[in-house]
This record gives sequence, C-alpha cells and structure tokens, in this order.
Amino acid sequence: MFVAANACSEEQIEEVCQAAWVAVYEHLSDYRGGGTFAAWVKGFARNCLHKEYERRRRERARHAPAVCALEDLLAIDPDQDDHDHSTLDLHGCLAQLHPRARKLIEARHVDGLSLSSLAQRFRRPMPAVATALWRIRTELRRCLEARA
Repeated sequence: MFVAANACSEEQIEEVCQAAWVAVYEHLSDYRGGGTFAAWVKGFARNCLHKEYERRRRERARHAPAVCALEDLLAIDPDQDDHDHSTLDLHGCLAQLHPRARKLIEARHVDGLSLSSLAQRFRRPMPAVATALWRIRTELRRCLEARA
C-alpha cells in the first residue's frame, strides 16, 4: 500500500516491490524484532522507492523530461510564461480529472499529506485512498502519453 501510494506507475510499483522483497529476503536474518515486522519491511520499500526516484531523476537529467514525472510537474505554477509542452499537457490532463480526484492528487503531491491524513480528510479507508491515487496517476500517465 505504501509503494502504491507513492509510485507514479504500475511498472514502478512492481519494480520497487520486487526490489524491496529481494532486499527483505537477503536481510531476513538481520531482523531483531525491535519493531513490527511490517514496519521493518516498509523501511526496505521506502529505501527502494527512494533509490528508484533517484534513478529516475538522474535519467531525466540525462534525457528529455520524462512525461511520468508527476511529482515534479504538479507543483509548477500554471500562470508562468515559460511552460514547456509537457507541463501544459499535464495541466490539461489535470483539468480533465473529476474535481474530487484532482483534490486528492493535489493534496498528496502538492500539499504532501500522508495517506492517513488523506484518509481522514476524504473519509475513506487508507487502502481505498492508496488505490484511488494509483488509479489517478495511471489515468494522468495515459492522458500524457496520448498527448505526447
């Protein structure tokens, strides 16, 4: 659930989860029970997600801006004069979202609210919020790919 709420594509979710499970398996003998096992596993997932974001950031720096870089583009001011094409496309795709979906994605990526805060604000269970975020990101990615 943590990875799905913070990744921007189904492929990224799969990559990060697989890397995290491999890391957990390789370090299973290191688990000492100081906290919950779920929290220990989440730490691996967080580290793998961070590594994936860093890899993507380096790749974007090497190549043209990646269309899937929602985490960077969501905070861009739509009134700026120096838009690039992908930013305009993103704002167009965001405008097509249902108002509630747009509020949810902006609360997560612009305001930086946690899943638990979003669940409270939108009065939905955390798994439902994580799933909704994943679906919204998927919808935005498809819209951006169609405009590219």
